[in-house]
Amino acid sequence: MTPPAHLPLLALLGGTVLWGLAWWPLQSLHALGIGGVPLSLVAYGSGALLLALLLARQRIPWQGRGRVLLIIFLVGGYANLSYTVAIVSGNPIRVMLLFYLEPIWAVLGARLFLGERMDAVRAVAVVLAVIGALLVLGGVRVLLVPPSVLDLLAISAGFTYAMNNLAYRSAPQLAVTLKNAALFAGAAVLALFALPFASGGYASAPPQVWWLGAVFGVLWLTVATGVTQYGVSHLEAGRSAVLLTLEVPITAVSAALIAGASLSWMETAGGVLILSAALMEAVNRQA
Repeated sequence: MTPPAHLPLLALLGGTVLWGLAWWPLQSLHALGIGGVPLSLVAYGSGALLLALLLARQRIPWQGRGRVLLIIFLVGGYANLSYTVAIVSGNPIRVMLLFYLEPIWAVLGARLFLGERMDAVRAVAVVLAVIGALLVLGGVRVLLVPPSVLDLLAISAGFTYAMNNLAYRSAPQLAVTLKNAALFAGAAVLALFALPFASGGYASAPPQVWWLGAVFGVLWLTVATGVTQYGVSHLEAGRSAVLLTLEVPITAVSAALIAGASLSWMETAGGVLILSAALMEAVNRQA
């Protein structure tokens, strides 16, 4: 059954807004005493449980696709975990910009793993993104002072999320709910393994914070992921990519208004280049 023409568009816009604002509840929960790793465990774990219950009722087949689901479990799980850890403690605008190198990783990954061509526009987009990333990281200073752990987490989150999207695309016959369940389960399991190495943030958290984290996972993360993937699955790839870039200004404006976050002129210039590169790739894909 074909969905109404406007429904995928509204779903993707709604998912973009939810992801663009996700830093706010994440940092709010962190301020209540729970760190990024345990927060990921309870939020993604509760979301995975909900999706597992839905799958049990629908009895969606998955046999023969265990390899794809394992890739999503590992790379998608790591992407969500590392993004959460970075965003709860870092400047949300900076984290989002470094994460949003993801479309460029997607270009390179599609060329290496799917054999998609890299034309002149895509090559220019990659160059702009690299220059933008260097500016966000401090320009020539990045050659003297290594990026922070949060910066590396944000960059690696974007890279692995791009690989996760390639895995999603490689198995279109698999139900989105099944792939989302693998992603959420991966984030929760990896968080569980990382918990002994996390720097506090769970022993001191009161019980109600854990419940709030679970509610956030069920009502925010699963909905945001579900509607985003629904929109992406029913819209042209280029159009989806253009709409997804709205996450960056949504994060920037909301973080500036709510948390007073800001960027230096160099970081801003780098952000403009990264966003321009993402839009170039999106428009090129649409063409």
